Amino acid sequence: MVDSNGDTTSTYTNLMNKLDPKENDESGYMSCHNSNKNTCPYIINAGLTPTAGTLQTAIDYLNGEDTPIQYWCQKTFIVYVTDGLPSVDENGNPKTADELMPDVLAKLDTLKNYRCSNDPSKLCTTDEDCSGGGKCVPYKVCSNNLSQSCTKDEDCPSGGYCVSSPHNIKTYILGVGLSDEAKPKLDEMAVHGGTDVNGHAYYADNPDELTEALSTIFTDILKRASSGTSCSILSEKTKEGASILQAVFYPQKQFGDETVDWVGYLYDYWLYNSDIATNIREDNIENKALDVCTNGSPGGDYILDFYFEESRALKIDAYKSNCNGTEGNKVITYNSIDGIHPVWEAGEKLKNNLTTNRKIYTIISNLEPSAPANLAELKDITCSKIFGDEDEDGTIDEEDEGAKLISKSISFSDLKNFIYGEDISGYRERKIDDTHTWKLGDIIYSTPKIINYDDYSVVYIGANDGMLHAFKLGKMRYGNLGPYQIVKICNDGGNSCEINKIGEEIWAFIPKNTLPYLRALTDSDYCHMYFVDLTPYIVELDTDNDGKVDKYILIGGMRFGGAVGCSGTNCVGPIADTCPDPSNYNPANNNCIGLSSYFALDVTDPENPKFLWEFGDPDLGFTYSGPAFIKRNSNYYVMFVSGPTNYSGESGQDLKVFVLKLKNNFTIDSTTELTPFSCFKNAFGGRLFTNGIDYDGDGNTDMVFFGVSYKTGNNWQGNIVGVKTNSDNPAEWEFIKVFNSALKPITAKVEYAKCFNMHYIYFGTGRYFFNGDEPGKNENDKERIYGVRIDGCLDGTANCNINAAHSSNEVCNELHSNVKVVSWYQELNPKEDSYYKERMITDPTVTDYNATFFTTAEPTADVCGFGGRSRMWGLNCATGESLLYQDCSGYITDEIKGTLFLQLSGGNIEEMNMDIVPNNEEESNTPFTEEDNKATSWKIGIPPESTTPFVPPPSGYSGKILFWVEK
Repeated sequence: MVDSNGDTTSTYTNLMNKLDPKENDESGYMSCHNSNKNTCPYIINAGLTPTAGTLQTAIDYLNGEDTPIQYWCQKTFIVYVTDGLPSVDENGNPKTADELMPDVLAKLDTLKNYRCSNDPSKLCTTDEDCSGGGKCVPYKVCSNNLSQSCTKDEDCPSGGYCVSSPHNIKTYILGVGLSDEAKPKLDEMAVHGGTDVNGHAYYADNPDELTEALSTIFTDILKRASSGTSCSILSEKTKEGASILQAVFYPQKQFGDETVDWVGYLYDYWLYNSDIATNIREDNIENKALDVCTNGSPGGDYILDFYFEESRALKIDAYKSNCNGTEGNKVITYNSIDGIHPVWEAGEKLKNNLTTNRKIYTIISNLEPSAPANLAELKDITCSKIFGDEDEDGTIDEEDEGAKLISKSISFSDLKNFIYGEDISGYRERKIDDTHTWKLGDIIYSTPKIINYDDYSVVYIGANDGMLHAFKLGKMRYGNLGPYQIVKICNDGGNSCEINKIGEEIWAFIPKNTLPYLRALTDSDYCHMYFVDLTPYIVELDTDNDGKVDKYILIGGMRFGGAVGCSGTNCVGPIADTCPDPSNYNPANNNCIGLSSYFALDVTDPENPKFLWEFGDPDLGFTYSGPAFIKRNSNYYVMFVSGPTNYSGESGQDLKVFVLKLKNNFTIDSTTELTPFSCFKNAFGGRLFTNGIDYDGDGNTDMVFFGVSYKTGNNWQGNIVGVKTNSDNPAEWEFIKVFNSALKPITAKVEYAKCFNMHYIYFGTGRYFFNGDEPGKNENDKERIYGVRIDGCLDGTANCNINAAHSSNEVCNELHSNVKVVSWYQELNPKEDSYYKERMITDPTVTDYNATFFTTAEPTADVCGFGGRSRMWGLNCATGESLLYQDCSGYITDEIKGTLFLQLSGGNIEEMNMDIVPNNEEESNTPFTEEDNKATSWKIGIPPESTTPFVPPPSGYSGKILFWVEK
């Protein structure tokens, strides 16, 4: 409180005067009778502690007409700071603390509002307060009538559901300068307030402790508010042969009496796919075989129907199967995924695996070796500095070290043991019973990828426990089956069918740039960090040109894990103890460890992965784009585009492109950094995950397309960039802006497909990195989905520039005139009262049926809404019209038969079956009944980033990945 000359201000003087104590002046206490107490000349302790009256004032305020509680999802907390025990009752009558405590505790119980489950009229603190086996649970009310109590959704008026009351208010108790004799009573208050820490209140005896206590309380409030609105999250599904993998993460999960934060699961279910029916099944017979039915009668492995109730609860109905594979009678409804019988589940298998049996690899040497390198096991690493041990004394983040990531120091050996899965006393709890810890971390954005080796298949998936995991999927076997069985799964392709190794972790890999952040996982107040959160990209190569794949390269990444090298308010910088100056980054040394990075492993031998490289750069941003793998003559290249530089999807730098030229052994030969356009400032690239376009079928990549997002002022804009890879020197590659004027931002993949023997790219506009991202300004603010013919761009007969796309109904004439660069679009919805504007954040789905599918979403604008809603568009790939459209001769689709599996953020899987015959509309079965037969109806939930799979009738055992994420 000083002015520009450094002199104290009048505000400072007045405040200090008010704080001046009145020693030896009993008559001065509370002698100020000004009606506006802010005008009193001093602040002084009156010597009274009216605790019950203060709490009653809070109760009256929160229950009154002007209560701040307006929504059922609202969270409210009280922080009660006191320097003494209760001394007067509500009416100001002096009493002893012992006499006053019952009333104080009763008011805390009233605020917390926990009731006995078998007697909702009775307030309680613990289960012991409830008779007859009742539980002490939060009081529940109807979401559409907060004054109506309930125990289940059916108790509420139509459209409402039974939720915890917003008047379940917890009270934090903070004692300041209290004697040891006084503290037990405050501890009792904290228990009744529902905020005790191991039976104790918060305490502070000096300003530093007061600051720390308040900071801890406010942090806990934020954690409670966040987890209170979270649900069990079903993050993705993948199909391969007759298996579907489902990865699930929980921000918090209860295991009996234990609670663990940020846990991950990876389930394997059966997929049944025939000309008659396609469905997902559990292994309720528990024999590792897919039983269609039972002895010729309905039964078998039950058909699962996932759906998301409006009460925000995931339900799964299980049905008996008829012997033709169709759905029979319902057997049971599971209230959570825990009730389902999977073929196997990786987290459970890993839980039971001894920590000493795990193989966790990492790399601490040169990140760009000249030849494939052997990986080191984490347990054998002795260099503690790159883990955050500044003075290399074997203890990380101790008091005398500068930069700290955790509140309590940890020894290097304990950190390594924790990462392997051991329970370390005093650190983050992961125990689920007396002998086991939960080892698999949350899986949010990383979609599992499968490689089918000759002897068995392996699932590769990243997780936010710091690792890329390799799990053994096993071998699908189609011989020696029992009656009504169509497949079984075994450890491998050997003569016997053993099943003990299915679902086991083969190994895990920790990138070097992740190492400095592992310590955060041990913090008892761990909130959440991203680590290895990018979907792996698998490159399959036939290096000897014999027609068989003989090399598998896995390219992984951290997505929003790690940090970036730019500076400024839009940049998330690395921790200083391992990267004090990002400009000093060098892959050959440890000057800067902790930037977001990509990595490559040779996984040709699934039991013995080889390290190829790990790539980071101060200008790379977060590793969001994923790779483009490019072949040119005898050379291989990997291209990345710079990503966002903060967690809100913004960028503090110009768009950059990085091209790694690889040697014949797939290590890095050279790196080229390019700034292709000076106009793309505050920009980043959209998702790649592509091998590019081989236009003439000669084995060379001719072109790669990607979207761009950039911010001009307060407005997000975008464009499509085409890269002509027409030289062995990446510095000579040609970069082209496809649209001459700006579009909306493009974050999803630009997909390529053949369409009526023409070449097209498909994409949509929109972004969604956080709740409330780009809500929409008015009815004219709309996103679009596009199809662009690129033949002229690829063969050089026309340039790649487009002045403007046409609406789909104007395209037919250009197609008949053989215009080689033609485009169409469909406009999406503007914002509405309950939803933000419709957008595309999911990669397009292309098919061999001259049909293209787009997944779009409208995030909710309701403060208590869940996620939003989504729908699918099914369009003629050439015209952008309905799949039933027949008015553009030569460009009418043939019969389209199959199923779309749209996985949404509540865990609900929307199956969209179709049998569309354009010249027989009456006999067609189409899910696209809206927007002139172009779009489906709306479905509850937000879609994932990865594509919505289209599964045609069976022609073999292969498939795609289903995936979603809730934002």
